[in-house]
Amino acid sequence: MKKTTWHIATFIVFTCAMVALVAAWAYADQEFRSKNLRGSLPTEGHSRAEYPLMAEIFCPEAITTALKVVPGRVYECKLEEEEGFLVYGVEIMTSGGRFMEVQVDAGNGQILFSEEDKPEAKNDICEKLGCD
Repeated sequence: MKKTTWHIATFIVFTCAMVALVAAWAYADQEFRSKNLRGSLPTEGHSRAEYPLMAEIFCPEAITTALKVVPGRVYECKLEEEEGFLVYGVEIMTSGGRFMEVQVDAGNGQILFSEEDKPEAKNDICEKLGCD
């Protein structure tokens, strides 16, 4: 009986430790990502009309940088606010037919992140770019 109780107690302690470890890892990962995704040009206190005057790089430079990370054909580059910072959203169709968006910091030209994109008008884009 004592052995069973000891095993149950050990299991509970181990499970609690694992839950704490996973929670700590998730929190640290979230903190790491949020620090890396911070742009250099905060948009707070600025109107959308001011965004072009705030940008320190332009679409051609953002496109060149984005294509180094995600090669393909650019179908859109737009200056926008993301998580409170000014960025260029460069949308690219890869040679494999995937649609990707690359966020480029409008202040220093650094890549903030890239992710698969779901374009609203995929058929229009495919007409322009010639999807397979």
